[in-house]
Amino acid sequence: MPIVPRPHGIRPQPSRIRALPVSARLLALVIVIVPVLAGCSEPAARVTATASASSSPTPTRQVTVAVPNVVGMKGDAAADTLKEAGFTEKPTYADVDGEETVQEESDWTVTAQGPQADTQAPVDQPITLMVRHDRADASASASAVATEPESAPEPAQAQEPEPAPEPAQPQEPEPAPEPAQPQEPEPAPEPAQPQEPEPGGVYYRSCKEAKAAGAAPLYQGEPGYRPGLDRDHDGIACEK
Repeated sequence: MPIVPRPHGIRPQPSRIRALPVSARLLALVIVIVPVLAGCSEPAARVTATASASSSPTPTRQVTVAVPNVVGMKGDAAADTLKEAGFTEKPTYADVDGEETVQEESDWTVTAQGPQADTQAPVDQPITLMVRHDRADASASASAVATEPESAPEPAQAQEPEPAPEPAQPQEPEPAPEPAQPQEPEPAPEPAQPQEPEPGGVYYRSCKEAKAAGAAPLYQGEPGYRPGLDRDHDGIACEK
């Protein structure tokens, strides 16, 4: 490189550049380094955010079912109905009067429920049942019956007067009985005809006499035979 000669008569000016203090130098260094570091950290932050977004679990869809109407059921029957509808959690019971703790669900009756019937609810949501003890219902019914005022008796209906009886009709006199006809006297019985003695002059009044006389049996045509002693009319009398 060629050397240019300095003109004569011109003095060199003293240098005005002075050394900077240490604090100023540090400040300048910070101003230069911070943007550089910021530019380097931005890609790393983006990578970290992307990794976090990819590693987060995918949200699952919540399953819901319609809440059945269990009002009026016993506590245990209501629990079975909710289970059949698809609910996995046991219902919670609360005394509607706030006096007792529910132990035997079968002794309680559901009076209200939450959520209401026919609304959609998650299957893992416990259904709240407001219940009343059956003993309390019985006592309330008895008290209501005891305090119920008796109805006033209805006023008696005025009875209509009975109609006057009709005057009795005069009875016609019965006709006088006809005079009895005089009975004709029965004819006198005819006198018995004397029995004619049998031929031979022998007569037995009975078979006993004939047997006593040794004449039995009597054959027709023999002395002492007569039809009155022959009972079977075979011509032999007193044969037995």
